[in-house]
Amino acid sequence: MIIVKSIMLNNELVVRLPQSLDILENQEFYVLEKAGVIRLIPRSINLYKDAEEGTYYQGDAFA
Repeated sequence: MIIVKSIMLNNELVVRLPQSLDILENQEFYVLEKAGVIRLIPRSINLYKDAEEGTYYQGDAFA
């Protein structure tokens, strides 16, 4: 797990992520909160893959 700092800028949450995470500029993410932990899941991941209707994918992205 990597801890990052965030700031509010023009009523938007801005998070600066370490370059070591190899994230592309303007890459989009789903933001999920579970048990007090916020996860950034790249939008390229299909959250509904192999899941029943109305549920999320429960693979490694949620581990």
